[in-house]
Amino acid sequence: MREAFGFRESTRGDEDKLAGWLAEEVCPVELRNEQLREALLVRCRVERIEPPGRIDRIVGSARATFEQRFCERTTVRLGAACRVRLAGLVDDEDGRNLLAELKSDPGQVGLETLLREVDKLTAIREIGLPADLFADTSEKLVDAWRARAARSYPSDLKAAAVPVRMTLLAALCWMRTSEITDALVDLLISLVHKINTRADRRVERELTEDLRRVRGKEAILFRLAQAAIDHPDDTVHDAQIPLRNTQLSSTADQPDRPPRPPCTRPSIQD
Repeated sequence: MREAFGFRESTRGDEDKLAGWLAEEVCPVELRNEQLREALLVRCRVERIEPPGRIDRIVGSARATFEQRFCERTTVRLGAACRVRLAGLVDDEDGRNLLAELKSDPGQVGLETLLREVDKLTAIREIGLPADLFADTSEKLVDAWRARAARSYPSDLKAAAVPVRMTLLAALCWMRTSEITDALVDLLISLVHKINTRADRRVERELTEDLRRVRGKEAILFRLAQAAIDHPDDTVHDAQIPLRNTQLSSTADQPDRPPRPPCTRPSIQD
């Protein structure tokens, strides 16, 4: 069958070559083991090599090689000063517990929530992540490391190797910067909408109370509008002010309710 289809048996060198190809070409864009196995089989078919019997081992070796290279590259890009500030998130030297704050979501809409998110964003920017830290990395990969960091306890991060710890914390801060920025925009929009709603209700309440205080005010307003329509070329003083003063004075002179007739009890003769 090998001679008929042009395939050959895989060797140890082929396995190392396939693992290196996976680590270099596939692992940066594909995170699931099933997809890595499928890519490996396709590569074997193209190279006319029998699928090796240790596919899972090759996939695991490729992932480990890629993660090591990715973490070392990220750590080098961070720089010494940035690594020190990232390490402070786990050590919690200032007692603020910024790491727990980064993992938390904003609470109810309000001014305090908005200010708290602004402080959180300022603290992340003070770490000083390079702008091109993950420029050549897929967003799906960074998000996977961010999720891994969010699930990790401080003790887990301390136990991890330094390159892995730095990469986890950097991915968390990198993704949270954009997430908090988007959340701030949503909070600001919600807060403005809340303020507008309260203002509208207050204006409506004040107008309603004002209309209730002056009897017949709606009729006066309608007549003022009619005067503006009937005399469009006249000035406000000539067309509307006299009418408004007349209506207000006539309304003020009217009693609130007609006087009740005196109550007389019928006599026996009636």
